[in-house]
Amino acid sequence: MIALLPYLTEALLVFIDLSVIPVFAPDINAIPLSLAFAMAISMLYGPGRGIIAAVIGGFLSDTLGGSHFGSLMVLYTACAFISGFFGYEREISGQRRFWVSVGIFIRRTFGLLLSLMLANAAIIIMQYFSNALFESSYITDALNKSLIGVLQTIIIYYIIKLITHGRSSARVEINAGGKGKQI
Repeated sequence: MIALLPYLTEALLVFIDLSVIPVFAPDINAIPLSLAFAMAISMLYGPGRGIIAAVIGGFLSDTLGGSHFGSLMVLYTACAFISGFFGYEREISGQRRFWVSVGIFIRRTFGLLLSLMLANAAIIIMQYFSNALFESSYITDALNKSLIGVLQTIIIYYIIKLITHGRSSARVEINAGGKGKQI
């Protein structure tokens, strides 16, 4: 049951994206919570699990939201793969130097920004083919949405990491004479 928790949370976030947020904040300029959650899962557990969460979130968003079937599913999947490719880091036991952690954070931020900029470019192209209209404000809105989405995804990532891994991720158990001690 615990292994299914991220996917059930993804489905719950799709329902929140489609029913709660448009009522209370109709003019919000941010990415959907289900997309941010799928990208955070991809950075935390690897691209495979993130893609599964993205397919679930995109499929539910497509079917329940009334958009072109498959468009959001492909978009969510691509974003989860790119963010997982740049952001997934296997935990290395031992202490990590400060600059290595900063480099990992910058790489994750770059991956998120790249995936969200490509997603917004795809959305602009889809809008152009739907109504043959292109305005210059689309580009500034896409940049603002991408930057807000990066911040939103990083916050969700650290909340999930804090909940699932606890405060200390490096625990070493020493078995000394049958008594397990934690350091």
